[in-house]
Amino acid sequence: MSGKEKVLIVGCQKTMIGPCVACSRCIEALNNKAGQFANLQDPELIGLLDCGDCPGVAINARLNEFKFWNAPPMGDLPTHIFVGDCIRKSEGGKVVDNCPYAEKIVQTIKGKMSGTMAPEPVKIGTHGMGPKTTFMNKGP
Repeated sequence: MSGKEKVLIVGCQKTMIGPCVACSRCIEALNNKAGQFANLQDPELIGLLDCGDCPGVAINARLNEFKFWNAPPMGDLPTHIFVGDCIRKSEGGKVVDNCPYAEKIVQTIKGKMSGTMAPEPVKIGTHGMGPKTTFMNKGP
């Protein structure tokens, strides 16, 4: 494994394929070490995963597949997982849910990835850019 920090970004399916257009703001922030990525030294995006649609119904299965295909020796597991602003973000030190299923999704990620990464690998939010109306998933 190289010295790079391996990053997985998890976002809302509705937002990722709709108004966010390929998650360009998350990727831009990662490439520029901006937003929540600012403290990373040498990040490498190894995955961009969606929740599987409301109510995060496929996040467990998607994480299983991600772990299967990325576990050594075939790849690398993430050292950091960032939950996209489209699901949950940190705004002024306060957590803001843009998805009514944010808590369930975050807990599933933490449970599924525990023991495979560094302690506290799940980070809330990604870039902090854009209008507040960008996010589509405001209700079931």
